[in-house]
Amino acid sequence: MPPDQPSAESFKIAESLVLLEFVADLFPTSGLLPSDPIKRAKVRFFIDTAAVQFYGPFFDFLTKDGSASTILPALRNINSLLAQGAKFAVGDGYTIADAALAPILWRLELAFKYGYGACTVDEGKSILDAYEGEELSELRKYFEAIKS
Repeated sequence: MPPDQPSAESFKIAESLVLLEFVADLFPTSGLLPSDPIKRAKVRFFIDTAAVQFYGPFFDFLTKDGSASTILPALRNINSLLAQGAKFAVGDGYTIADAALAPILWRLELAFKYGYGACTVDEGKSILDAYEGEELSELRKYFEAIKS
């Protein structure tokens, strides 16, 4: 059917996190949502925690004050959630947890480097220095894995 004439049975999904789960359900062998119930719970916990503790400070950072005081604690929280020694959020396989956070991390990287949003270039540099330090090394390795 043409996009401008959807089926009466069609349903528009307007929430990205719901869309990610939908895609994972369409392709159950993809590993986007692990078959193991414990790993699935870890994926969902990571997404929920990122949504609750990170998305608000992220949007405040880009639109309101652009300061390290809003974003550095949120980055530390995400850093602490990452599975130690794992390539991705909850293990060595890319999941919807990684897909949920990737666009936010990309926007932050742009903000840090180029003063995107409410973040000034100087403020971005101070946060980038913290991001490139030892304290957030797991987060940095994680984002490099996502980019690769």
